[in-house]
Amino acid sequence: MKPPLRESDTGATFRVDLEAGPAMLKTWLRHPGPERLEHGAYYVTVELLDGSESPGGE
Repeated sequence: MKPPLRESDTGATFRVDLEAGPAMLKTWLRHPGPERLEHGAYYVTVELLDGSESPGGE
């Protein structure tokens, strides 16, 4: 997944539908530029939404 980001952004929100059961989350952040720097996320937050909510309370 790749949301549109600006250089000034300090976070990103993803909403995905997952099947019930165990899962593994892997993260990569890739920086533009010739070095193509890459690292994992510093932290993540995962929430269960009941279908009537959306990120940001919209």
